[in-house]
Amino acid sequence: MIQWESVNELNAYRLLDANPAAIAYHEQPLTIQFVLNGHTHKHFPDTMVQWGYSRELWEIKPTSEAIRPEYVERTRFLEAALPQLGFAYRLVLAEDLKKEPRLSNVLTVLKYGRAPIADIAREKVRQLLLVNGCISWGAVLNGELGAHGRNIVCRLILEGVLTIDLEQPMTAETLLTWGNPAVLENGEN
Repeated sequence: MIQWESVNELNAYRLLDANPAAIAYHEQPLTIQFVLNGHTHKHFPDTMVQWGYSRELWEIKPTSEAIRPEYVERTRFLEAALPQLGFAYRLVLAEDLKKEPRLSNVLTVLKYGRAPIADIAREKVRQLLLVNGCISWGAVLNGELGAHGRNIVCRLILEGVLTIDLEQPMTAETLLTWGNPAVLENGEN
């Protein structure tokens, strides 16, 4: 479980949860104490995200707040200072986190992709894509992968096995492809 203080943070966690590149994330993970313009400040970043070997600290703000001079100045300072401590620092805009249709697509994928899937279902998708190269969202919804096809492909999207353009509306014509063609050919996950 993770706690969030605003719908903006909730949207960030949903997007991170659906991003297979995000290894881990934590809410308000640490306190940063720093001196800026002769004054000591304490800052509690909203989120820490681990991407493989890199870590980012996120501060999530609506644009109306992000443009305030004190936040702009703090962001510039922390962007410059934190890399030497092993962190990148990002001011993430709330408006970017709620961008549509990406957020709605992520909610769909999270809703149907939570449960693990059987190896036989994974192999069925691999074999189908080996022959056809892709499968449409419409074919999935129409039962080409069986009654639980939507759950299967959504789980594979969450795992990064299948890819889909989450920036475009999910329609019957939306294509799902294998995330790594080399894996598709030799069957190793």
